Amino acid sequence: MFSKGSKGPIRGWPKSDHIAESCPRCILGACKKESGANNKRSLLSRTTKKKGMGMPGWRLAALQRNELLFRCPKTHSPTALCPTHTHLRSMAADSRYPVCPSTGIVSFIAEGDLSDRDRAVQQHYDRLSRIRLSPFFETIRHKNALAQSAHVVGTDGLRAGSKILEVGAGTGSNSVGLSTRPIGCDFIGLDLSWCSLEEASRRPTVDVCVHGKAEQLPFTSGVFNVVFMCHGNLHLLPDVTSVVQEMRRVCDPVRGTVTILDVTTKKFLSHPERFPFLPAADEDINTIATRCAPNRVVESLIHLGEEPEVDHFDDGNMWRVVFRRK
Repeated sequence: MFSKGSKGPIRGWPKSDHIAESCPRCILGACKKESGANNKRSLLSRTTKKKGMGMPGWRLAALQRNELLFRCPKTHSPTALCPTHTHLRSMAADSRYPVCPSTGIVSFIAEGDLSDRDRAVQQHYDRLSRIRLSPFFETIRHKNALAQSAHVVGTDGLRAGSKILEVGAGTGSNSVGLSTRPIGCDFIGLDLSWCSLEEASRRPTVDVCVHGKAEQLPFTSGVFNVVFMCHGNLHLLPDVTSVVQEMRRVCDPVRGTVTILDVTTKKFLSHPERFPFLPAADEDINTIATRCAPNRVVESLIHLGEEPEVDHFDDGNMWRVVFRRK
């Protein structure tokens, strides 16, 4: 699936040909040369190489436990984890999706899968993650405790064996607020930014990290009990309808919950400085802000035959669209 990279393996990626050739960051041009004893960001790779350490056992176990969740995003065929745990292979097509042996991140993105806009968003988040802005995301973007509560997201009442998917998980901040979920309830985070997922992979509250697109979720239909997206993502998505359709598709058709939270258009326009991750685009700020309105989400769900609920909180600055299947 991936061609040979030109900028060397990513941090933590061993220098073996069959892995280095599959490095998604090399293909996407996001991987810079990160060598030298003084580079703190390469600490993980140096430790891995020095001690012969690979993927943590608990993360490998989580990947094996959730192996059946994945499918090829293009052919929709199921995938299987290879015996060496280095990639997922499509059972119907000759496609391989690499698994980083140090972080366990599964990548479903190839070079030609990204539009110019996707690439701009990805590179912007990669830059933010490289300079260690996790505290920024947790205090500004996720400062409202309601956005992280199990009641608002819809994870209350889950049982062991349940699966939670966050679309646009970033650095995995929201998994901390949901850390009280039952034992055996797995949290899967999907994001477009590889560097953000590297931060998320360091959190014990994130079981599996997936490098993929929200418009083409690489998961089997109906496998998640809760699918949610938190505020700060809708304005990045030009095609909200396809994202909503995909979130609904992977949700459990019997007792699943889909939740989408975001800030209101008024809040977005009143504090644009809180959204520095806006990519440079030829769109007007007001046009981008209209994506923060719940209208398109509600219309998409009604068109799909669902009956969504809409409510506001945080003094009217945030909204939530949710539908539950009972």
